[in-house]
Amino acid sequence: MLKRQAYPRGARPGQRATPDSLGHVKLDPQLIERPKVLGEETAAWKIWKLRFENFLRMLDSRFLPPMREAEAFTTPLPAIPASHLGIDAFILTELVGLTTGVTLEVAMAAPSGLEAWRQICREKSKLVAGSQLSRIEKLLEPNFGAETDFKESWHRWGRELVEHQALLSGVLSDTVKIS
Repeated sequence: MLKRQAYPRGARPGQRATPDSLGHVKLDPQLIERPKVLGEETAAWKIWKLRFENFLRMLDSRFLPPMREAEAFTTPLPAIPASHLGIDAFILTELVGLTTGVTLEVAMAAPSGLEAWRQICREKSKLVAGSQLSRIEKLLEPNFGAETDFKESWHRWGRELVEHQALLSGVLSDTVKIS
């Protein structure tokens, strides 16, 4: 995630970062690779979210706690505390710069960066859950095609079962697979 041969603000060669007066580690934003722009693909959400959170954590370790707190809210966020206004503004700026389509519209319509993050996480989580349900449905009702393709289809289905084992967690016993 860090670019090669780069040093944090105020750091000497060999020193990774310098904490501020409160002990929070801050890195120069020019030294950290930003995540790529998030498109509308549902499958890309989890990876992008991880990269975005890591990008912000590398900039300043104080970003993640308010983001996680906002993500846990099921209702709109109350007023943002004064201590988080800088974090909130930066998150909104980054979301506007790193999203497109409907996600960008959600970010721009939100009253704050943390509220935009909450809404985006909530919306994307619903899409991911729906995608998982359709995968489970396909796995539970396999189509093995014509007799000539049966063996290949059977093996493909077996690989998909292994790949999505976490989704199925105990749904398919060996008896059910055989039937």
